[in-house]
Amino acid sequence: MRIALGARGRDLISLVLSQGLRLAAIGVALGLILSLTLATLIANLLYGIDARDPVTFGGATPVALLVAIIACLVPAVRATEVDPIISLRAE
Repeated sequence: MRIALGARGRDLISLVLSQGLRLAAIGVALGLILSLTLATLIANLLYGIDARDPVTFGGATPVALLVAIIACLVPAVRATEVDPIISLRAE
């Protein structure tokens, strides 16, 4: 719909990425806080690793954000390839 109204493809991609990454950043931050808080509960179940291992937390965070970027980027790029006339007819 935005493309039919004159938005450029890169504007649509940046809009989708900014909204998606904002939610992903909130989710990662809450996940880090909860996992660091609850790590003491599972400390006795872990063997050979600290419950608050910085390498694990430091490695999982960028991977989660990379997955979020890809998950937002793929539909945004596909949306820019849709013909605006077809999109308006469907509405």
